[in-house]
Amino acid sequence: WSRAGPAERAVVVMPMSEAPAAGSRPPSEIVQSTPPPRAASASSSGPAERPRLFLSLRTACCARPFCGARVRINDEGALPFNEEGRLEVKRRAKGGSLRMDVEAVPRYLLPNSQSEIVEEYGPFEPADINISLTCSVWVYYIPSEEGGDGEDADAEPEDCTVWLAIDREQVPEEARAVHGALLCPGAGASSL
Repeated sequence: WSRAGPAERAVVVMPMSEAPAAGSRPPSEIVQSTPPPRAASASSSGPAERPRLFLSLRTACCARPFCGARVRINDEGALPFNEEGRLEVKRRAKGGSLRMDVEAVPRYLLPNSQSEIVEEYGPFEPADINISLTCSVWVYYIPSEEGGDGEDADAEPEDCTVWLAIDREQVPEEARAVHGALLCPGAGASSL
């Protein structure tokens, strides 16, 4: 679709096999402009019906909902997301913004670790406002205090206990990252 001034137009291009011979028709007739489809309206002369607006809260890795999550929108009472992680919200005629405060979800999973999120929307777009929960994983080991024996201080030990955390605050300062891949069956990416 392309936008040409206030009136939206879609360009329809015909295959070269159907194009007329050179010189027989001007280019303006070969490429014709047609109006794009519009949302259904209550009457043919009335304004177009605004589409529904949904808010969704799902994990970024596998698009699963976060059970028990709620959201306060524009300082109203907390509303629960359904079992699919979606909630229908009212769309204002001229668009607006949703000032949201997500509840019952750990902050470290929320975008920028903030429970307060503001999203703008228009009278027709978007259809969904998606809040993606991060799926960060920290895999680490704690170096032994024994060390020595001429071992490289930065080399990973051959035998150690590996720890996994989903909250960066839970990773001790002395931790060292483990390099490799985690297999994640069922996730959007099968390995990290």
